[in-house]
Amino acid sequence: MGEGMDRVGGGGFLRLRRPSSLRKIGQGAASFCGSVTHTISVAVIVFELTGQLMHILPVMIAVLVANIVCSYFQPSIYDSIILIKELPYLPEVSHCSHEFHNIVAEQIMVTDVKYIWKGMTYFQMKSVIESNRRLRSFPVVLDQDSRILLGSVSRKVLSDLVENKVGDQARRQEALRRLRNAVFSQESRNLSSASVEYHTDRELAKQLTLQRFSSAHLSLLGKKSRSRSEGRGDCSKLLHSAGMDGSCG
Repeated sequence: MGEGMDRVGGGGFLRLRRPSSLRKIGQGAASFCGSVTHTISVAVIVFELTGQLMHILPVMIAVLVANIVCSYFQPSIYDSIILIKELPYLPEVSHCSHEFHNIVAEQIMVTDVKYIWKGMTYFQMKSVIESNRRLRSFPVVLDQDSRILLGSVSRKVLSDLVENKVGDQARRQEALRRLRNAVFSQESRNLSSASVEYHTDRELAKQLTLQRFSSAHLSLLGKKSRSRSEGRGDCSKLLHSAGMDGSCG
């Protein structure tokens, strides 16, 4: 294509002694790369490497013609590598009128999507994981009403989370913790009740001692007062028999 464009311009065959020969080499290289890769950016790369913008029109025309001709015969080198390696590939849809042009995404998409939302419980999460064993990841949405997509999470991460929170090991640990708390609370109640009983018995013994002491003291005072009154009566009898008047102290 480079030599052909030069002949159209009135030149001859390629002569390396002229500066225009380098232009033809660059034009041919750009046309070849553009036809192989099916891209137009090769022309821009050639201009950036050479810095000669005066030949931009013929180089762009050569690249466009080479790209159109090569696209008609075979795919680009990138598409060829994908087809050889049998990688997942979306085929090119024809630009002409076709029945596929009337199909919208709503007609082929999966509407019953299993998703995870922020307010989901561990029981609901476990049910979703166990009922959809073929899914490797789940979308994460804001809530069930809006279903605003926040991201995605893998099945392994969800399974590990559920197992650590409500799995068999987590349940055993929770049961052991509750049993330990119950034992400690029962022991504390027993100690507190024993302390209350001890203080109550001590107070009762103290009150009984005080009552006994007060009753014994009262009886002793009563005996002393009776003995004094009896002594006074004997003394007054003796004085009366002796014919003496006086008082008994």
